[in-house]
Amino acid sequence: MAIDEAIYREASEPLRRFLIMAAAYTVMALLLGVCVPFAYMMSGSGYSRSATGRVIAEEKLGGEGRRLLTIEFRGVDGELHTTREGERSDEPLHVGDTVPVLFNPDNYIARSVNLGERALRTVFIALGAILLALSALVVLLGIRQRARRRWLLRHGRVEQGLDPRVTWHSVAIATQLPPSWRLNAAWFDPSAATWRTVGSAKQASLQWEPRPDAALVHIYVDPQRPERAWLPVAHLRAPVLKG
Repeated sequence: MAIDEAIYREASEPLRRFLIMAAAYTVMALLLGVCVPFAYMMSGSGYSRSATGRVIAEEKLGGEGRRLLTIEFRGVDGELHTTREGERSDEPLHVGDTVPVLFNPDNYIARSVNLGERALRTVFIALGAILLALSALVVLLGIRQRARRRWLLRHGRVEQGLDPRVTWHSVAIATQLPPSWRLNAAWFDPSAATWRTVGSAKQASLQWEPRPDAALVHIYVDPQRPERAWLPVAHLRAPVLKG
């Protein structure tokens, strides 16, 4: 019974791992989609509110052909406020055009948001949306993998794993990280008259070391699709002895 419980818990490990990844993606999405654009536009300015402004007047400045625009917007107090600023070469505006406005609700000092800032915010929001989509995808993958493992536990055919061997994997770049290990075992598929090899998921060696017992190496095989199999290892781990 204890072995069954350990294996059943191991079936949920992919979902837990993917949930951590999803949480990281979600945090990055929030930073990209919300914090970064607003921090870029509002840092040191006190422009903590935004509104949609409308150009209500324009006048020429001297003989240079430049124009001074008057932009009207509605504040949080429900009243209409105006701000005046010179036109931008990258985005010519005329009377009746709308433009996003940032303003300080304490004194209603305001400025319009230029085209580059809006493009930057759009890019960050798009990246945030992509990260949120990836977050949802990894959660779905984790749920699917957990469901597949649990289905194999309930309906799969149990085969004896033969010639169990442990392979170790180390990270060449980050040499300080502990190596991981994977258990491989073989089983004979009579429907195809061939031997099949199944590998477990990679396991961290920080707290556990593999101690495969051939009598306990069981492979759960899909009866209809023998190439789909799972090799659990939770009950084969031995605690690392502290020397």
